[in-house]
Amino acid sequence: MIALVLAGPLVCAAADSVTITGWLSDEACATARAKSGTYTATNPDCAQECIRKGERMVLIAEREKAVYMIDNPEVARYHFAEHLRVSGTIDRTSNSLHVISLQDLGDYQGPACARPKHNGSPK
Repeated sequence: MIALVLAGPLVCAAADSVTITGWLSDEACATARAKSGTYTATNPDCAQECIRKGERMVLIAEREKAVYMIDNPEVARYHFAEHLRVSGTIDRTSNSLHVISLQDLGDYQGPACARPKHNGSPK
């Protein structure tokens, strides 16, 4: 019982509240690019296809030069191809990001016809 009480603060301390800017991608593409030092947007269509095939969704964090696994991808599924500001909590132990809110920064660089439609999804 004492061990559980003492371990509680350690579990809470592992998660940090953050606000990060970056792009959504799939784990395979983002990790490969990060190994070469590239922390920029990936092809959104390719990333969505890879995720449909079983890859995990990640956030490429541009300033932090990091790739975070998103533990609640259903919240972010309509936000590919957008430069995002993401608020959430990061679990440093598992390198995972729990998304609380997303904001499109509005500086999308690409053809308007390729920009995904939100279909009324929450931002």
